[in-house]
Amino acid sequence: MDYATNKRKPLSNLNVQRLVVAAGFISVIIAITSALAVVWSKANTATDASHTPYLLRTQAGTVNGSAISSNGHNFLAYKSFPFAKSPIGSLRFKRPQPLNKVHSSQLINSDNYKKSCWSSTKNSASKYYGEDCLYLNVYVPVGMGQSFSVIVGLHGGGFVAGSTFPEPGKTVQQGNVIVVTVKYRLGVFGFMTTQDEEFPSNNGLWDQYMAIKWVHDNIHNFGGFGGCCSPGVEHRLPTQRVHGSSPGDFPLYGGVGVSLM
Repeated sequence: MDYATNKRKPLSNLNVQRLVVAAGFISVIIAITSALAVVWSKANTATDASHTPYLLRTQAGTVNGSAISSNGHNFLAYKSFPFAKSPIGSLRFKRPQPLNKVHSSQLINSDNYKKSCWSSTKNSASKYYGEDCLYLNVYVPVGMGQSFSVIVGLHGGGFVAGSTFPEPGKTVQQGNVIVVTVKYRLGVFGFMTTQDEEFPSNNGLWDQYMAIKWVHDNIHNFGGFGGCCSPGVEHRLPTQRVHGSSPGDFPLYGGVGVSLM
């Protein structure tokens, strides 16, 4: 066999130049594709917000949260914690009842917001309102590991309307505080009474009390100062007087005064 005839011919200068140009072209295409992927990722984060799951085990159960980036504000959101039994059926028009204890591994909250408490200003058929509404949301500054002051947000509306929206991202980030927003019964469901055990009075305020107690017992799991919180209220005089002067509330606040939102 003539091995000399099977030897490959060396590449000409022209072919080498072609290979270099092709490799350079491929490198440019890869760089452009990578840049477009980064731009798309940033754009998607700015418009739809980025959601990264955060699991946290507490004595009340396991909680699921998300890292939120929205409108230039970054914070952690833990949505829809039940702080009392659902006030429906035999519990309708009654004092809020404590939750049953669950194992610490049981997931107790949701990725989504629950319905707001039924309001006399809304259509009773609205999918955004209902009676199963005793939930609170916890918003935490990015950087857990340090201790934060806590504000409990009790929305306004004259005890007949209102909700926990919008998200308090600006307050959380700029104030470097934990904000807890609370849903409580409104109108006839929260305040109708016959002045007896059949229809006890001010159930909506008792809902608020139960929520504040939940915060007192659990907020340390989220980096909040244990044993204290500052109720940020929009009702001004009624809610401020009730929760700021009730002797039963003093241990919940740990001596911290009332702040207005």
